[in-house]
Amino acid sequence: MKRAHTLLIFAALAALLHSCAPPVKLLIDGQYEKAYRNTISQLRNGLPANESRRLVLEASYLQLFEAETAKEQALLNHDDEDRWIDLAEHYRQMKKRRAEAQRWLPTDIGYSMERLDLLHADAARRAHDFCVAEAENRADEARSGDKSAARQAFNLLQIGGGYAALSSELQGFRQEMQRAGTYTLWVNYGADDATQRWTQRLHRGFYAPKTYNWLEILHEQPQDRPADFRLDAVLERAYASPESQSVSSRTVCKEIQDGEDIVRETVKVNDSTTVQVEKRIPRMITVTATIYQTTQTKEADVLMRYRLYRQADNALLDEWVLNSSDSFCNTYESFSGDSRALDACCSGMSHITPSDHDMIQNAVAGLRRQLDRYLTREFRWP
Repeated sequence: MKRAHTLLIFAALAALLHSCAPPVKLLIDGQYEKAYRNTISQLRNGLPANESRRLVLEASYLQLFEAETAKEQALLNHDDEDRWIDLAEHYRQMKKRRAEAQRWLPTDIGYSMERLDLLHADAARRAHDFCVAEAENRADEARSGDKSAARQAFNLLQIGGGYAALSSELQGFRQEMQRAGTYTLWVNYGADDATQRWTQRLHRGFYAPKTYNWLEILHEQPQDRPADFRLDAVLERAYASPESQSVSSRTVCKEIQDGEDIVRETVKVNDSTTVQVEKRIPRMITVTATIYQTTQTKEADVLMRYRLYRQADNALLDEWVLNSSDSFCNTYESFSGDSRALDACCSGMSHITPSDHDMIQNAVAGLRRQLDRYLTREFRWP
């Protein structure tokens, strides 16, 4: 019946081919997905559901549905239980297509939404059960210390939880596998006070206790279990320079008016008459000022050496040195002499130079991103 229905639709469309409508031509050319998408786009954009568009939608949907049911049957014929994962996704995509065409699609074409809901729910339940069963198959190896098996079990439970909610028991199992699959790294600050003081500032509140990328960073040696790795941190340099000031100067001169002089002159009006006239003449002087430009500078530098060991046999796995610095620079101007020689006020102002402690702490903070990059590189497991 479906085949007969499809043939009838194509016969009707052949009569409409003279309209040169793009979706009709796409359908006749066998480009069913493009014909379907083009028609759905037209209908969603408000174009009327005329006979041509309805026929193209029905025909393209039927052609796509036949391909979908062929894939569905092929998956159902598989012997592997993981087929339910693919089937769940397949039914989800079929539901999505049905939902977007539901408004314009006859109810007797393809699977109904109710049937697709049932098929998807059944496949999702079976996919969930498959993932849980596969995770449980890896539990013994994980509990015996196989971290790869533990991570696989955790990931399977994560996938299964996407199909159906995990029970409280399975949630506990997932947490157990996450813990079993996680490596522990103990950051050993060293014996000297300087290393302990600065490395604690570097790590505490930023990295520990924290788990990422299957790595848990600890700042105390774990008591309930041995650490997998040990990171020895040694402060090799923490230096802050004294404050330095450099001063340069320049002299500026300017001619300005400094009052007026009054001068009386006798002006002859005619041959027999003269008058006294007062003239105001600007009094010009040259003023001078010296501008001093002062630059304050201070620098700090921290160098930390890290050695990564496997705790079980104390084998050195890697070693690296991280370096970070902090700098302070401030420039301001002052002057001596006559301020009237200046075109503008002096710029900037003197600042209190940061303390050695603050400068070194800022430099230590600059190591955090570098350390994260190294740890991510070292512990990039599947």
